[in-house]
Amino acid sequence: MATPAESDSQGAFRVAAAVLAGTPVGFVAGAVLGRQLMTAESSAQASGSILACALFGALFVGAAMALAAMLLAPKPVRIITLSAGAVSFVVVFYMVCNFISARMARAEALEAALQSMPRFELSLTTEAANRRPFSSLVYESQDRTYDALRPNGWRCTGQGNREQTLALYRALRQIQPAETGSDCAYQVSWRISEGEPMQGCADGNDQLLFSVADAMVEDTQRRSSCRKSR
Repeated sequence: MATPAESDSQGAFRVAAAVLAGTPVGFVAGAVLGRQLMTAESSAQASGSILACALFGALFVGAAMALAAMLLAPKPVRIITLSAGAVSFVVVFYMVCNFISARMARAEALEAALQSMPRFELSLTTEAANRRPFSSLVYESQDRTYDALRPNGWRCTGQGNREQTLALYRALRQIQPAETGSDCAYQVSWRISEGEPMQGCADGNDQLLFSVADAMVEDTQRRSSCRKSR
């Protein structure tokens, strides 16, 4: 016959096992329900709402499993726990496989896009001397290096990654060539492969290229090498 201490220990173990078995099911169920019910204006809001629903689902199912483990007899609790555990195992296995497949698909798509992308050189300049994160930038796609003039006279050299290089090229292709000497606050000069040097403007709403370059400089600033320009 089990002592009171042993009974308490076994009861705590049943509660913990039930909670662990049911929480993944609640998380996925909450995420699926949140995706069906939530309407958000942006993808960031939608992701936040879905995550909140998933966490609520995990807490709700975990609490329900804990309550069942405390109120029901040991045998029904074992059956419920094993069933929930089996479902959780299938769910986690599917999520891991789906995650790996998605990562592989993205990697293959990126590799294909990079293979078809030509070499390019890019120069961005602005009229604002202390614009953040840079007022001028030169980028070379072959080695993915940049030279940027940053606020307060700092000149920094750094290196972007493959995704940033592809994003720069795609944004560059949206810039329309302009006449030599055109007056614009955001000027772009470039050369693709062995083609002729071109220039254009990124004024007004057409500033995607500068936004992509800004993000690259900010993401790589800790790894960049900077010196005070004269």
